[in-house]
Amino acid sequence: MPMRDSALAANTYHAHRERQRRRILDAAERLFDERGIERVNMAEIIAACGLRTSTLYQYFANKDEIVWAILGEVLTGFEAQARQAGTIHLTATAPGAGRGRHHDSGESRLTARRTALRRDSGRGQRVHGERSG
Repeated sequence: MPMRDSALAANTYHAHRERQRRRILDAAERLFDERGIERVNMAEIIAACGLRTSTLYQYFANKDEIVWAILGEVLTGFEAQARQAGTIHLTATAPGAGRGRHHDSGESRLTARRTALRRDSGRGQRVHGERSG
């Protein structure tokens, strides 16, 4: 039973963290849509999501991290749609392609960029003292 309670507590904690993160991102995205990214500041995002300042900063160190997290979600959604439609098999042709020069596929570059975005946006999600992994 103690193991089961521990797993339930961990799941509850992670679900709560994801709800808080989602609350921040949804509020920020609404503000960005209404006024543009450059015209929104962190204080306005804090007010719109209704969380304490310290809570928001546990998830995101600055507005750029919020923007990248939203962009990462958008790109992931586009990638999923493209995969479902079967349209992500395009390859980029660089000058000299086909003459022995290596060229990346659009898919590998998109995957690498998505991975980088997730890594970068995930940095602000760790609370002091938490271990990642």
